[in-house]
Amino acid sequence: MESASPYTIKNLDAAIAHLEQVVRFDCTMPVFGQGYWHARVRQACLTPGITHAQLRRLQRLLAILTGS
Repeated sequence: MESASPYTIKNLDAAIAHLEQVVRFDCTMPVFGQGYWHARVRQACLTPGITHAQLRRLQRLLAILTGS
């Protein structure tokens, strides 16, 4: 079961920007692994008040992590 999002609508854009950077880096030089980042992105998707634009950015990250 996924836990609630540690993010708020006020800090979600910064969190997404961070995830976009680290996912691209970690895919080329694995540090934590795809499972860790996948869980973090899924948590961010659970943020109350998330916008469609934010959700699309997170879905792109999930696609990168799953190789879709």
